[in-house]
Amino acid sequence: MSEFIDTFVDLANSKPKHVAVAARPRVKELRGRIKELLGASRFDDALPLLSELAELTAESVVLKRLAMTLRHLHREPEAARIIAALRRRSARRLKSRNASRAGTKAGAKAGEKAGRRRRGAGAAGSRTGVRGASGEEVLQEEMAAGRRLQVNASALQDNLRIIEGLQTLVSERLETQVTHVKSEPVKRARVSPSRANMYMRSYTRHWFEVAGAVDPGKRVSLDAEGRLAVFAKSALNLKVHADLERHLSGQHGRGFRVPFFFGTFEDCGLQIGAWEYVPANAVPIKDQSQENQERIVRAIAGVNSLPLDGVEHVTHDRLTESQRWFERALGSLDTSQREKWEALREPTAELQKQRIACFERIRSLGNTFLTHNDIGIANLVVPDSGDAVIFDWENSGLATPGIDLGFLTRTPRRRQLVGCYLEEMRKYGHELDRADVDFVADVTWGYRILRRGWTKRQIGLVELGLKLVSAHLK
Repeated sequence: MSEFIDTFVDLANSKPKHVAVAARPRVKELRGRIKELLGASRFDDALPLLSELAELTAESVVLKRLAMTLRHLHREPEAARIIAALRRRSARRLKSRNASRAGTKAGAKAGEKAGRRRRGAGAAGSRTGVRGASGEEVLQEEMAAGRRLQVNASALQDNLRIIEGLQTLVSERLETQVTHVKSEPVKRARVSPSRANMYMRSYTRHWFEVAGAVDPGKRVSLDAEGRLAVFAKSALNLKVHADLERHLSGQHGRGFRVPFFFGTFEDCGLQIGAWEYVPANAVPIKDQSQENQERIVRAIAGVNSLPLDGVEHVTHDRLTESQRWFERALGSLDTSQREKWEALREPTAELQKQRIACFERIRSLGNTFLTHNDIGIANLVVPDSGDAVIFDWENSGLATPGIDLGFLTRTPRRRQLVGCYLEEMRKYGHELDRADVDFVADVTWGYRILRRGWTKRQIGLVELGLKLVSAHLK
């Protein structure tokens, strides 16, 4: 195999091939056989078939699986060369796509064709604040990423070795034997195309029969049939704060809880994390009852005031983002869009100049409180009774109080809810200044949705972001 690695690197550096009609039956046969062998963890047998398929198609997903198989066979340097070449291919595609959108000389022909096809819909979308021309491309990318997640998830749930690893992990954590029953993919509302494609990310749900009694201290729940539902997240570079998640799994009495964390393991070149499955209800904060709204902000106060003695955790500063996104967003506008968005260009550019001063003020308040940094309806469940459930802690860190309150900006009762948060923090021994909390919440959330609005061509979001930040600069 070693002598062929250069060939695979060259394939990863090239475009995927068009498969000739005569070769398609062989390609179909290879795909089926490879799926069986990888599912049975027969990596040595799968390697030559993957090699043949890679030479026939040069598809990224085939080369990624080839690299994963090499990693599993402890041939890390060879796998790393293929992955590096694939990342270069992905970077070239992104650069070409951006050039096409911007109408530069390198992508002028493609840009003109795309502009003619989308001009009418793009102008109408820009006026109404819905997705415009580039927004439609973003939507297509998200849909493609969703389909890729489904493919990744199907490959994972068919891999018997990974299923066995999950079963062992859950059994050891619960200190009782569990048996796998079935698996299925889990859909995600917002998916990053790069995470789905380059890092082979997937989300799956697995049911296990539990043989013995489960310690009540584990705080996991079984369904009506006595089965345990487990949520698994996998990727080539899975980000999990394992120490923090274990620490949070044992917390109670602070208005929130987290899905029980079983742990992580590595197999088949992937990193896999497992948690108790908690179904999300995705009810916007403004549509929640008054009681539930107050339960949510009390839960956030419980998180922000949580002592982290003995738990190593890094300071997480989400405020040092690159400003190149603004230039890319401007460059992707066609002529008709530029006219509609011109009024927003100067105010946005001015706020970009002010952002460093804003963030310096935020940093001066101290990064000493545990913050989730991605609180929203997708990561929050408020049951009829009991504590609010907060999950997806991969962006958490030590930061400034108020960062987790940005999502309250569209809530009519925001003032009362921030007051409830301050009162709850006072109970935990933290006296916070309301003006500082409002500043942090508005500025961090404002810059976040300002970027999202420009990137996804949603004028309403841009206007809201400008309003939130500008209010503190007068």
